[in-house]
Amino acid sequence: NLREPGRPEEIDIGVALGKSIYDVARLGRYAVAALNWEGLGLMDLENPKKARWVSELKLEDGFVEHVVVSGGHIFAAGASDGLVVMDVVDGKLVQVAKPAGKGFNASAVQQMGDRVWVLGSNDDDKPEILVIDPKSPEQVQHRFTTKLSMPKCLLPVKDGSGIGFFTHYSCAQYDPAAQRAGLIFQQYVQDEGGAYVEMPADTSGLSEAQQEKLRSGRTTCMETASHLARRGPFLYAAQGEALTI
Repeated sequence: NLREPGRPEEIDIGVALGKSIYDVARLGRYAVAALNWEGLGLMDLENPKKARWVSELKLEDGFVEHVVVSGGHIFAAGASDGLVVMDVVDGKLVQVAKPAGKGFNASAVQQMGDRVWVLGSNDDDKPEILVIDPKSPEQVQHRFTTKLSMPKCLLPVKDGSGIGFFTHYSCAQYDPAAQRAGLIFQQYVQDEGGAYVEMPADTSGLSEAQQEKLRSGRTTCMETASHLARRGPFLYAAQGEALTI
């Protein structure tokens, strides 16, 4: 209980025994939990000292590792079962939509601004980013298929667009209004020592000497970010066991 942050109170340590909880979101009086192969679980928190599971729903063909609550709806990323949208009706989990279709394999879902963003891959195993307006959870508003490798994580920016950090040393920004994406920078190996250099995505107008100057003056070590968070003017990036600020 964090009603008094300076005096945290332990409520119950046994209510989730036997459950593999991967992610949790809050929906009114309920906690919605991603339970991997068990699907989704709904816990009633009206009386925190008597918290109890009131509903569970297993996906037809997949597991749940990420869950987001937006616009009163539950968005669950569920492997080959795609993206599943659920509501709580009379204290029970009820599936209401599968906006991405059966062929979409959802790997992560998160809220950015007033939209829900989903990472996954299509039938051709190509990475995709979906953008959904929670006011219309039954349809995908924007769908972006990237030629790059699977995005590891997304980070919102001030204008509401999304930034995807990809595994192959590059960063792309997606403009949902224009349905257009472009690389912000790419990182190239400078030498066999493992140093990386940050360069503009489009260097076609630069001479080899100008490109070499960029390589020598803009080193970075971002590599493959696995988690990102922004706090004020600082960007926190986790990569392996290291934390970069």
